[in-house]
Amino acid sequence: MNETKNCPYCGEEILAGAKKCKHCGEWLEDKPKPRLESNKFDDVHFKTLEPKWWQKLLQMYWFNPKSWLLDELTISDDVIAVKLKNGKEFSSQLTDLKVRFQEDKYERKEVFLTNYQETIHFKEIPFMLSDDEWERLFDELESFENVGETKLNKINRLLKKSIEVGEDILG
Repeated sequence: MNETKNCPYCGEEILAGAKKCKHCGEWLEDKPKPRLESNKFDDVHFKTLEPKWWQKLLQMYWFNPKSWLLDELTISDDVIAVKLKNGKEFSSQLTDLKVRFQEDKYERKEVFLTNYQETIHFKEIPFMLSDDEWERLFDELESFENVGETKLNKINRLLKKSIEVGEDILG
C-alpha cells in the first residue's frame, strides 16, 4: 500500500512522495523547470499494459472507448510522440505543444495535448500503469503545460481561474 501524508497547504491526503498536491495544485518542492529551459533532454518512454478481461470489466471498459486509452508516450529530444490503443498517433515539437488537464467524475486525470494541427487526449486508467508511473508521466507533461503560451492567453487563463475561484467562494 502506498504511504500517504496530508498536504501542508490544503490538508487533503496525498501520496508521501508527491511533488505536487493533486487537490490544490501547490508544489510541495521546487517546481521543475520546463525541460526546454533546463536543457535536460533525457528520453522518457511509457508503455501501458493491456488490461486483462476482469480489469476491463472492473473499469467499465466499454465506457472508456479505445480512443481514450494510452498505449505509448515518448519524449525524446524536442519531440513528443503519443499512440493510443485505437492506433491513433500524435507527434509534436515540444515548442508547439499545449497541455491541458482536467479530472473526470471518478477523479482520474484526462490529458489533452494540442499543437497547431491536431489534438489528442487520453485518460488515466488504473492497472495500465502503476500510480507512480502515472504521477511521473503527469509531472513530465506538467513541465510543458505553459511553454510557448502567449501573454494574452496567459492573461485569459489567469482571469478565467480568478473567476472560477470567485464563483466557488460565492457559492
